[in-house]
Amino acid sequence: MVKVRPYRRGGWEVDILFRRPDGSRHRERCKAPVASKSAAQRWGEDRERHLLQHGPLHPKKEVPTLAEFTDRFLDGYARANRQKPSGIAAKETILNVHLVPLLGTKTLDAITSEDVQRLKHHLRDRAPKTVNNVLTVLNMLLKKAVEWDVIDGMPCALRLLPIPKPLQGSTTSTSMNGWSTPHQRIQTRP
Repeated sequence: MVKVRPYRRGGWEVDILFRRPDGSRHRERCKAPVASKSAAQRWGEDRERHLLQHGPLHPKKEVPTLAEFTDRFLDGYARANRQKPSGIAAKETILNVHLVPLLGTKTLDAITSEDVQRLKHHLRDRAPKTVNNVLTVLNMLLKKAVEWDVIDGMPCALRLLPIPKPLQGSTTSTSMNGWSTPHQRIQTRP
């Protein structure tokens, strides 16, 4: 199946989707090297026919699992950017306690939005801030995998949980800012 749609910066985007003889699906999206929509449609159909006969030009690269990629992420991102030791330790803990047990066996390109929702469900008893910290580490890990050409693109969408704002006036003034009013101070003299 070939679809043609306007490309963001002019020209035409060709979206080719088909099933290979082995039953697997292949999708390729690219800008057509021609100017008109009908020429882009013909080019896309020719490209689809070529792919069916000869297969994709490049074989898929070997994608590591999340567990295999964690050390590279910590060394190549957190330690290389000289993050604080406490920040590195926090990322390491999040990876080892939350992410690797649930998603460690999945390849990075196979992590789906459904897996992210399953992770959120697994962390349902935790505070929203904790869940967001876990999701942020996963998001950064996937973004670095894309940046380092380990995977082709972000495999899933990550949405953070809303953090409820504290209610106004729910705490005393001394607990919020350390200041006390003259009525709260008790002066004792020897």
